[in-house]
Amino acid sequence: MSMTKEELTRFTKIESEIEQIKNEIKKLEPEYTKDSVTGSQPTYPYIAHQIKIEGYDYNSYFRKIRRIENRLNTKLNELLDTKDKITEYIYNDITDSELRQILIYKYINGKKTREIAEEMGWTSRTIERRLKKWSDSLSVNVAKK
Repeated sequence: MSMTKEELTRFTKIESEIEQIKNEIKKLEPEYTKDSVTGSQPTYPYIAHQIKIEGYDYNSYFRKIRRIENRLNTKLNELLDTKDKITEYIYNDITDSELRQILIYKYINGKKTREIAEEMGWTSRTIERRLKKWSDSLSVNVAKK
């Protein structure tokens, strides 16, 4: 199995989209609505008159919440599938232990180059060179196919 750099970076984009959807849910509030209906007195002469009604539209609110939660669950499943593919690729297809660690820190844990360098006791430049070498090898493999 091969994976492109774009596919690996997609993981963090999906995570940020899920956070956005969660924030959307937190901001939702039921709408306050007003309306009027026509009614009459229960006894003769049955004079018609307008009755004002107002309140929160909870049915609409719960429908919106369900739609957004469905969207969130779809994104969560997409994220989990992507994470599984990334993890499987890194653990099964990358034979170099140090490169594997770098890719896990970067693409699964979302760490910056500087943070990876600190974790591994290397310089940021070394991490960048290893990532570039790996990225270049992906380009060569794609071109061969």
